[in-house]
Amino acid sequence: LSMNYSNLKKLHLGSNRISNEGALLLANVLQTNRTLTVLWLDSNLIGNEGAHYLSDVLIHQNRTLREFSLKNNRSINS
Repeated sequence: LSMNYSNLKKLHLGSNRISNEGALLLANVLQTNRTLTVLWLDSNLIGNEGAHYLSDVLIHQNRTLREFSLKNNRSINS
């Protein structure tokens, strides 16, 4: 996923108990990934902190991701 030669375009990681720490790791990968266009992180344990990590990289660095979902992460406050 973090390698320049990755062909992965869609990644569905729903219901994998991904936490804020996992969201930070994914955000770090998204800084350099240029192939992923879909990332679904539904029904995990991501909170406001993890949502911030991901949104920051998507706003400022990643231009290839077109579809992104954090539905049903109970720890995110609106």
